[in-house]
Amino acid sequence: MIQRRKLLLPLLAVVVAAGWLMNPSSADASGTGNLIYHGGPVMAGNMKAYVIFWEPNGSFVSSTYNELLQRYFRDIGDSGLYANNQQYTQADGRAPTHAKLAGTFVDTSPYPSAPFLQDADIRQEIRHAMSVQGWKPGINHAFFVYTALHEFICAPSLLGGVCSQPHSHLCAYHFGFPAPDGFVLYGAMPYAGNALAPCGGLRLSPNHDIDADAAINLTSHEQMELATDPEATGWFDTTGLATGEIGDKCAGVYGPRDATGADVSINNHPYIVQEEWDNAVSGCAISGP
Repeated sequence: MIQRRKLLLPLLAVVVAAGWLMNPSSADASGTGNLIYHGGPVMAGNMKAYVIFWEPNGSFVSSTYNELLQRYFRDIGDSGLYANNQQYTQADGRAPTHAKLAGTFVDTSPYPSAPFLQDADIRQEIRHAMSVQGWKPGINHAFFVYTALHEFICAPSLLGGVCSQPHSHLCAYHFGFPAPDGFVLYGAMPYAGNALAPCGGLRLSPNHDIDADAAINLTSHEQMELATDPEATGWFDTTGLATGEIGDKCAGVYGPRDATGADVSINNHPYIVQEEWDNAVSGCAISGP
């Protein structure tokens, strides 16, 4: 049996509307300083991402939503954006170096409640997918749950219990819970098309699917935070977990965009993803040192 890590602090990473509307100058001049190491693990080496599309029969997601999200997960490990994580080491000197798509599961079973799901429902869906697929938890394993249009997710009480946009300020979050063979680390990803303006503010869609492009942007935020602060004992600044993780400090900050709206190209595929905090330059960056 894998020894379970003790989760010392509540995992806390909430993307708020105000953060996504932030302009680059205000983000870079936030005055909160660099990320600080708090002694816990990072997702050292290769992150394995497991993607769960919870889409009951009759629900709606855009035509290329699943396809583009899977492509992103296959591409992101080769990017300069993910390479930015390599400066954030754990106690033994190892750092997040790569990421890959390790598995996908599409679940067409009904939601237990509509239009609001609780965090407990998200956890149960992950347990269900793990059971069906034979997936296991691990410090390098990240599970992402995506729901369909007009279904909303309410965060656990430790995160304030707020529900996803447009009902409150939540766009996505990451969290964790104990299982018999390790902690399960996950991202809860409400359908980005529920609230495009506050959750990223995208106006152009480099992949001709703005719901999918917005979801990819939100995913990159949560993925980089999971990589560098999986158990809320890794890297964040002096403002704390709610506003001080690697993605929070640069929410709504993008690199120079081309005519399609993309600010990065990975494996010749265009994406619009926010920048992440780079301690090497004490600011937001689209590619690491």
